Amino acid sequence: MEETQHTLMFSEDFSPGGILLIELEESFLQMIENGETALYFVGCSKTKEEEVTCFRSDEAYLCTEKKSFKVVFRESSNSILPVETSPFDTASGFSVIQSGVVPVISLLHGNLELVPTSPRMDILRHLINEYELANNLIGLTFRQILDRVQISKLELNEELKRMHIVPLEEGCLRIVTCTELDQILDEIVSTGTLQNWDMPRCLPPSNEIIKHCRDYPPILVQHCLDFFCIPRRDSNYLTLDEYSVCRFKAKIVLSCNEENQPLEWNAFETKWQNIVPDFFQPRMEMLSGLAIIEQVGSKILVHALLEERLPQDIESRVKLLFQKKSNWTLEELEPYLLPVVPDVMKIEHILRKHCRPLKTIHSLGGGMKFSVRP
Repeated sequence: MEETQHTLMFSEDFSPGGILLIELEESFLQMIENGETALYFVGCSKTKEEEVTCFRSDEAYLCTEKKSFKVVFRESSNSILPVETSPFDTASGFSVIQSGVVPVISLLHGNLELVPTSPRMDILRHLINEYELANNLIGLTFRQILDRVQISKLELNEELKRMHIVPLEEGCLRIVTCTELDQILDEIVSTGTLQNWDMPRCLPPSNEIIKHCRDYPPILVQHCLDFFCIPRRDSNYLTLDEYSVCRFKAKIVLSCNEENQPLEWNAFETKWQNIVPDFFQPRMEMLSGLAIIEQVGSKILVHALLEERLPQDIESRVKLLFQKKSNWTLEELEPYLLPVVPDVMKIEHILRKHCRPLKTIHSLGGGMKFSVRP
């Protein structure tokens, strides 16, 4: 190819920083070009009417239908000079410079990079608390939350379900209280017993269950079924999920401990079993992410510690966890860190940065343990 030289000159429309370049993986770029995913940027969630105090709430994120990416600026040692477009020669596949002068339209010292990350659940929870109205309503629509929170549509749907928030026909959102959820769950179990359903393995389709729960709004009953049941592959029947039901009932027992004092395992287990359906058996491992299990002498103590109440910032979260308990196994920490560290492989790296690894054997679990770094 013949080497050519051109003279660069600043265009009349020159604007330093007027253009931003963003680096994309080839697969991501193909998805965008094929129209397979809708992209939207979300930045600072502050408005004139509110002042959000969440940690780094003004960070820019790029969200797809399913994932969230933090937008990070990477400086370059070389300057990048974008130039005006020129006619394109389809035969040669190269642009045609009609004169020796090339107009430069901007000057860049780096580009934007997308880093896969967890959505900003702290901002979501802040907004839900700020806009909670009477009758358990929320003064925001799904679309308004997407415009203000760094989160993808799929992640928002999943988190609202986890927070027991459902959309109403009018477009607004409604909180399903734990009391309502508990009452509806008990109603479904009681109805199943009276109707001789094959509990918990095979419940009828949701529309039939809703007909039996006439005392409750259908949207609330449907949410209860979505949260506690698993669709059967061989039909439109449902299976009541033991893990989900037992964990929900455990949270009720833990929440009733108003003094927030540790509970002895035997007493806690008795209360837990008494409110769980007879066909389910609560187990200690079901408390993962809900409570800390500690052995003191011959006693096993249960300390309430709900993952959703921990700070979103990883450093603050790790610090608080080790204030609650001095030594942790990796298995114990995972349910508290996975919601804010999407890559499982990075958890141990983060812990080694903030903590001191120990190799010990413990009666409640063995293997690698982590302690506060001195």
